[in-house]
Amino acid sequence: MIITALIPARKNSERFPGKNYTPFLGKPLFMHSVDFAKESDLITDYFVTTNDEIIIAHCEASQIPYILRPDIYCQPTSDSASFVAHFLKRLINNQEKLPDAVLVLQPTDPVRQHSFLKEMIQLYHSKSADCVFTVVQCKTKMGQIIDGVFEPYNYRFGQRFQDIDHYYEEKGLLYLINVSSFLKNNSFFGQKNIPYIRPEYYRNMDIDTKFELDIAELTFKTFISQ
Repeated sequence: MIITALIPARKNSERFPGKNYTPFLGKPLFMHSVDFAKESDLITDYFVTTNDEIIIAHCEASQIPYILRPDIYCQPTSDSASFVAHFLKRLINNQEKLPDAVLVLQPTDPVRQHSFLKEMIQLYHSKSADCVFTVVQCKTKMGQIIDGVFEPYNYRFGQRFQDIDHYYEEKGLLYLINVSSFLKNNSFFGQKNIPYIRPEYYRNMDIDTKFELDIAELTFKTFISQ
């Protein structure tokens, strides 16, 4: 199975400027995803896809493969699948062989174990999946505010916390995407999308602000590095 890993690291994060190269656990945030790809014997090749001059300079200095992503695919409003579409279109235009699957490694979810990918590949094959992606259980009392009035969404007022339904939150640790499905749907997701469930503390490993980076470092040291 040919798997190409893509590490999307555009510049100009609105909420956290310089986020993708901010130090996290001793190295730039995006390098955790690079190192995961480099160290995995399940990944055929990998590329950072970016328009950030600082990240490009780092890649060139460290001989990290990268793709210069046009700014049109790097806007805050750009579709989340656009960098994958850009990569595959590049291969098609150059008449290069397409991988069987693309693995998306978002820098904002930097802590992964190689066993995750192995188990996701097993799910991918056993379920004939279009996409296998990470989720975490989310058990919380959710509601909506309508005309200034709070209305419960997934529970009843007075219902015990332990009796509410379980929900699952999509997390960006890993997306294993069937390339044929992507080209058909122009989306990470197709008809058969299989969740790979991770412990709830991975909810705290999604970094989009400086505060979340601090929480992620604390979570790693408390739960994951032990």
